[in-house]
Amino acid sequence: MNYYSLLYQGKYDELVHEAYSVLDTNKDAERAFLRMFMELDTVYLFKPETVAFIETEARKGNRHMQYAYARYLFGLRPTEQAIHEVFDLLSAAAQQGLADAKAVLADMYGYGDIDIVDYNKEETLMHEAFDEGSEMAAMYILRNYCYGQHFHAPRPDLASEMADDLIARDEQAGIEPNGIWYYYRGVANEHYESKTRLVANYLRAAELGVRRAYGEILIAYGYGDSATLHQTPDYNLWMEKGIDHRACSAYFLAALGEMMKTSEIMRDEDALFSMLTQAAKMGHAGATELEGDMFLEGSYQWKQDYKRAAESYYRAIDNGSAGAAEKLWRMIAHDHLIDRPLHEVDRIALIGARLGSAMLLAETVVAFQEGRLQEYKKEITTYYEPIFDDPEFSTDGEFYLHDDDEDDDGRWDAWA
Repeated sequence: MNYYSLLYQGKYDELVHEAYSVLDTNKDAERAFLRMFMELDTVYLFKPETVAFIETEARKGNRHMQYAYARYLFGLRPTEQAIHEVFDLLSAAAQQGLADAKAVLADMYGYGDIDIVDYNKEETLMHEAFDEGSEMAAMYILRNYCYGQHFHAPRPDLASEMADDLIARDEQAGIEPNGIWYYYRGVANEHYESKTRLVANYLRAAELGVRRAYGEILIAYGYGDSATLHQTPDYNLWMEKGIDHRACSAYFLAALGEMMKTSEIMRDEDALFSMLTQAAKMGHAGATELEGDMFLEGSYQWKQDYKRAAESYYRAIDNGSAGAAEKLWRMIAHDHLIDRPLHEVDRIALIGARLGSAMLLAETVVAFQEGRLQEYKKEITTYYEPIFDDPEFSTDGEFYLHDDDEDDDGRWDAWA
């Protein structure tokens, strides 16, 4: 059985059932299975019967299925309490030796998903998971190097070096290549070269089953180095491939393509609505945030509805959008478009601060200094007040802490 082939073809239901019985004895089966969850939107593509199977086996204590069901719940968030079940499932899987579960727990501590932020615990667990061979931990470290984290600036140089090393390591060990390494090598090197020159990395990632790569390929072929969409033959071909592979970034870019058409005659608003809605349903943070914008403004086929705009922004926040947190906060606290109690407004600010919004970090500290959010005293005084008190702190544009290149606080040493 070629488990990687199932992964590359997007046959996720089949991969779950075929790999299940040999996950503890067949390294290729386990590796393909775990790589399937490196992109969270995979969980939206499972058939209901597959989800039921995963849940049943997770309840029986199977560590791989505990991890799989935790990722499913984390993505869909069917109830407010689901995140606590996610934590319990991941903890159980980690205790049984599943390093990827430990890596996800580490990331949850970094962003306060269970309402506890602890950078030290995040770092410790991430180090342990990486040392235990977790590809998930390596991906998180790459992501943080590429985009920055906790108001630390991106380190594309380290990301590029790490991606190269991971690719070489797998090749030397005879391990099936991981498309995620190629994807982040492309992202890292965009700091130095244009996307069009780096498209080979994204093409390789897509070939290896990484759906998010389709978005980068489409931007490279459709936009190049400009802000104007050119629907070239390559763009149209990869749009078709992206939708065929159910890549939410392809749905999102298809919607944006319709929005960019200046002629109402040329614009297909039905396609715009369906593509954006599909991307949002699959947890694409940008699509969910844009859906909120549509409801807020009453654009195209979205009737103005402040309540539904807020619901979309809440979902986008769950998907990691700091911008959606800022928009939701403004809706309530500044524009007074919907009514929410003050403690909820403060919570939105706090979550935004966790996601990296300088504006909402400032609002969080102000709320704390006015006597609110006192239950988060340790988090706010440890992580946010020192940033707020930095003489160079600004809520305009990007703000990064000054890291010592020789020896920073350790969060950037996870791989090096």
